[in-house]
Amino acid sequence: NEAKMAASSTDDKRALLLRSAVTAVFSQWSALGMAVENEWGGRESRNKAMALLERVTQGLLSSAHVYPDDIEGVLDQALLDEFNVEAEDESPGQVAQVLCKLHAEVRDGGEETARQIIERAAQKREVSWVTAPLPPRDRAGHSSDEDDGEEDDDDQAMATDTGGAELEPQARAPVVDDDGFQMVTRSGRSRRS
Repeated sequence: NEAKMAASSTDDKRALLLRSAVTAVFSQWSALGMAVENEWGGRESRNKAMALLERVTQGLLSSAHVYPDDIEGVLDQALLDEFNVEAEDESPGQVAQVLCKLHAEVRDGGEETARQIIERAAQKREVSWVTAPLPPRDRAGHSSDEDDGEEDDDDQAMATDTGGAELEPQARAPVVDDDGFQMVTRSGRSRRS
């Protein structure tokens, strides 16, 4: 009976660690963060993002094996369906790779990647859309955020350890943060019908 309790306690610790790490990954994913901040999914953008976070976390916790292509498909489709965003920066694939690595490592009793991701997120000391709802934006005073002429650190995406494949050069060279993720840029308001 004690062995069952110890195994249950270990499973609970692993689940909590995985949940915390997945939350940290989502909090650093700039495409989703921008969608929430700019309410591209309407007034319920944060709730939609939290539902996606919970759906992915539950999927990871309830599956013995997960595949990057499956997770990437879920993330891509959610961005498109819920936020009218097509991520052209390959971030859903990068996030999926990190989530699969986390899942496999935590499932096998490892904690290193999860702890590194959680620590990096904590060091940024930014209030993320995950931890607190964003205040309503003052739309009357700003015609466009792009006219500010300032780069915003919030636009930095989270990195993966997958070798840092570079995107094709566009009008500007991509900005890559310490973790190797590239900044998400939005070229316009084109939306799929």
